[in-house]
Amino acid sequence: MADIDFALEKQQSRWMPPSREVLDEFVKFRERYYTVSSCEEEFATILRGSRAVISPRDTSTKLLPIILEAKKNRSPFSIIRLNDGEGNLISQMYEGYKALYDYCIDKIFVMMFGRESIARKDLEFIRKLVIDSVGSADAIGLPERSRVLSSYKNSLSEVDVRGMMGIKSIPHSLFRLSTEKIISLHDKYLVSGWFARELLEHFESILDSERIVGYIGCYSDLPKKLCRRFNISEVDFYPIPPQPSNVHITSSSQFDHYPKVFSDNVQKIKAKYPGQIFLVSAGLLGKVYCKIIKDSGGIAIDIGSIADLWMGERVRPWLLKANFDSYVL
Repeated sequence: MADIDFALEKQQSRWMPPSREVLDEFVKFRERYYTVSSCEEEFATILRGSRAVISPRDTSTKLLPIILEAKKNRSPFSIIRLNDGEGNLISQMYEGYKALYDYCIDKIFVMMFGRESIARKDLEFIRKLVIDSVGSADAIGLPERSRVLSSYKNSLSEVDVRGMMGIKSIPHSLFRLSTEKIISLHDKYLVSGWFARELLEHFESILDSERIVGYIGCYSDLPKKLCRRFNISEVDFYPIPPQPSNVHITSSSQFDHYPKVFSDNVQKIKAKYPGQIFLVSAGLLGKVYCKIIKDSGGIAIDIGSIADLWMGERVRPWLLKANFDSYVL
């Protein structure tokens, strides 16, 4: 009881802190439901069941050639990233923990869409779209196993409940979705969730001299920068609102990505020719765009916060920890 009281007090300094009911359920979940050994077992199972596992150090020698082969052959391809947002959304872990689930989902939706009510009523619809997009992907970027396992060491007063639940959910959900044959991992490469960062030095070979590149994101100045830096003839720009959690950086008050902008983009996004490359920086819904691109014959690369880096916007913690100035376009 004292531990819960102390943690609850410490958690109040967080944005959208958990309630006592949420922390109670989180403690029960952590103690009774999910263990380090079960996490290790699930990770091992999904890695064994995949087409191949590509480590971060092999990005340039193994992952890059796969992308370049798709470009050469002008064949459909999708590579996406799964992080805590997607982990919470597709989670198979919350049975019996309603307060915990509602808290994590509401916080994710506020971060993505400005307020939970915008997309909350369509939760199952969005969830299915994202799961279908995972099933469609050729390569999936996952959090490092060491990162997931290290989350078990965090004290209750320090843990980011939403982030920890989302990260833990990814291996478990892929395990469940594959064993229940909702998706197949046998045809998928499993790679580092940092694959886009590992590809920073190689985007020139991916994009150089492309006739038309698609870009889905919130930076209206990025298309011309891409054209200049990578010798691209034209960029098809599909604008979306900035992520509300980054609005203090990107200076916009319009958060209508879902449903209005999303619905419009679903109708508009289509590869203009086989193998057209799209750079996707669109959060949760970006996974859905990647599937649409692949289904239309294009190549979708979920670049995430690489768009922020190219624009020189340090909106993510990892952008503050190292000098990436040489990559600013």
